Amino acid sequence: MKKRFYSALMALIFAVFAIVQLNDPDPIIWVFAYSLPGIFFSLSLFLRLPKYIPVIGGVAFACLFVGLSFNVGNWSIENELAREAGGILMTAGAFFIYNIFADCAQ
Repeated sequence: MKKRFYSALMALIFAVFAIVQLNDPDPIIWVFAYSLPGIFFSLSLFLRLPKYIPVIGGVAFACLFVGLSFNVGNWSIENELAREAGGILMTAGAFFIYNIFADCAQ
């Protein structure tokens, strides 16, 4: 039950994140980046997905965060790259937390 609730919540949140990115200067990259986890969490509501998929997603987004963080000079809310890196870090965290719930009974 926890896993289904978490998946539904994350699917909704990432759908909103993707919609908000339509107003970004480079929307294609960020809509795609937030749509992938949204699709994953939506599918996980109805299908039993292999455990390695969220692991790969979490590691990929964590690596993307590390790559972006080298280019962030000023970690403030006014810096767009810092905000984007923060969103990527939250995405990696969402995948890793899903792995914790995946071990729980549905």
